[in-house]
Amino acid sequence: NPNYATGHQWYSYDLMMRNRWDDAIREMERAKQLDPLSIIVVTSLGFAYDGAERWRDGTVQFEQARAIAPDHPVTRAFGFIHELLARNFDQAAAEYRGYLVVTGNDTTHAADVERRIKDPSLRAEALREAADKWVNFAVAVHRVLDGDRAMLPYLERLADDPRRMKMFGPNMHSILGPRLRADPRIRAVLVRMGYPLQ
Repeated sequence: NPNYATGHQWYSYDLMMRNRWDDAIREMERAKQLDPLSIIVVTSLGFAYDGAERWRDGTVQFEQARAIAPDHPVTRAFGFIHELLARNFDQAAAEYRGYLVVTGNDTTHAADVERRIKDPSLRAEALREAADKWVNFAVAVHRVLDGDRAMLPYLERLADDPRRMKMFGPNMHSILGPRLRADPRIRAVLVRMGYPLQ
């Protein structure tokens, strides 16, 4: 059904994992036209834009997500990844604190983590702590802290890590960005993880 938002959403996810990014964005934009208040669709369009390094377009989607459902874990989780990849560390810290709070963590602890992410001298340690919460966080943190050159050996290790089974593939492909996704060595590791080659 061409007017079924969820169909466009899931087709977009498939296209992301096939590295057909322009098509994936078009499909997710169509999903949003059909269901503009779906927090899943809005955040998915945000990370689709991130995967094309269209940071401003992604920011618009995450601002809309916060307006629609500020206390939804999806808003906070993908918002944190977006702000982290865009190197907006203060906003990333606020998003991560929000994620901790809405997922039932102690507010004092959440505020402390936010403070440490905002402090450049404490940031790396705090972000590596955040990486332990979800494997998609770990991929984003690793890319930001260790850089693109460190991603191939990291992904090779991750391919054999049981935590990989909890990874949300479309978002992970977004985190890698266009340069890493175009690297044939990275593609080979992604195929080893079970993602399609094309």
